[in-house]
Amino acid sequence: MGEKVYRIFQQMNNIQRYVQTLTHKKSPVTLELKQNAYNMIIATYGHTKDEFFMIQGMKMLDDMIETWKQKRTSTTSFTSVAPVPNDQSFVYGLSLLRNEKSSEKVVKESERLLNEYESMIHGSGDPPMIDSSPKVYNACMDLYTNTLEGHNVLSACCLIIDRMKEEARNNIKFTPNMESYTILLKACSLVTGDFVATIRAYEMATATINSLHQRSGSSPMTDSIYFYMMKCVAIHVVDKDEKQRTILQLFDQGKNQYYCTQF
Repeated sequence: MGEKVYRIFQQMNNIQRYVQTLTHKKSPVTLELKQNAYNMIIATYGHTKDEFFMIQGMKMLDDMIETWKQKRTSTTSFTSVAPVPNDQSFVYGLSLLRNEKSSEKVVKESERLLNEYESMIHGSGDPPMIDSSPKVYNACMDLYTNTLEGHNVLSACCLIIDRMKEEARNNIKFTPNMESYTILLKACSLVTGDFVATIRAYEMATATINSLHQRSGSSPMTDSIYFYMMKCVAIHVVDKDEKQRTILQLFDQGKNQYYCTQF
């Protein structure tokens, strides 16, 4: 599938570049690969496990970012034929990194993409970002829970939560949402091995769900929240009686809110 999409994209891109050379001749032919086309191709590459397509998808996203930079700084013509990215472009770009085998490269490249995304958020003038939401940061944390191991996954996700809170000081739309904290709880449940790290993970999970209970009136708790919290209890609580009691308590809390689809 990735190979077919790649060939089609290359053909359309070549045609697009050729059509651009005809503009001074007032050619009636037009071809423009828009944002949704690029996003769909990057998303398709993300579903493959081939490093080649990961590189190609990342190149497409970088071309989109370059277009935004050129449009911001140039008042005349610009060389890039790619469209400007939106937040979904970055979500799909981050998903490409699931195929990266090096956790160090995952962190380094994801940080680079977040820096580019934030530069677009903070950039003045046109073209603005189409949407402001936690989805890009959530996608980054989701990436970490699928690629990092041990206490590293929790540390990395905590840094993203802090980053979101910092952005939310200027734009409330970046405030961590229920999905953000669901992924954080998932990260807590993935910490194993090191005794100190597991204690820290359980303490953070407990503090997180207690905080969410306090704000659940405005943002209802989800089944995934309870699922990952119960998983944290099952993994991190040593005493069998306490483990059973706490899991049953969480189950009742979830049941009372009518969120039991994962139980």
